[in-house]
Amino acid sequence: MSSIEHHISKDGSSTLYSKQFEQFYHNPNGAISESRHVFFEQSGFLNFLKNAHTSVTIFEMGFGTGLNFLLLMEYLNKFEITIPVHFFSVEAIPADPNLIKNINYSDSLEIDFSSNQLSELFSSLKPGWNNYSFPTNPNLKLSLYNGYFEDMSYPEVPIHFFFHDPFSPEANNELWSHETFKVLRKFAKQDAV
Repeated sequence: MSSIEHHISKDGSSTLYSKQFEQFYHNPNGAISESRHVFFEQSGFLNFLKNAHTSVTIFEMGFGTGLNFLLLMEYLNKFEITIPVHFFSVEAIPADPNLIKNINYSDSLEIDFSSNQLSELFSSLKPGWNNYSFPTNPNLKLSLYNGYFEDMSYPEVPIHFFFHDPFSPEANNELWSHETFKVLRKFAKQDAV
């Protein structure tokens, strides 16, 4: 039996529950609404993205279900952003691709990316860095590290924005440590958020 289960949050969007960490991947009141608020609106990232004139880089700690990446894809399309955007992420314990097929984000997001395509992405993961490009948005690149953060080589470009999205400090304290943030600072732009 899998240690990860699919759930529907109160806003109707999918999330997962990890029995290992005893936590949901997203707020059970609303996976999509939480991610929009925390990572795109509250952080100032959405305004930054709309006004950016050169390439943008993001690093996400904890790819999870891929929701933040899919939201980015939606915003790039919605605001017709054509600058190069590179999304880096790390995931130590990728969800089972068969479980990812149940993710319903494509029902709520205006993207040309289905749950089957998301499942195929998870199926294709090899240990280490995995690089993807997308015909529907040729300016968007995804580099996903399959493994533990402490084993990861740094992204090759400085990062503008960090989406720090691991499980809580109570469940995953090593990713909230002073040492982890010192490492993140090493590949951050001077004015990174």
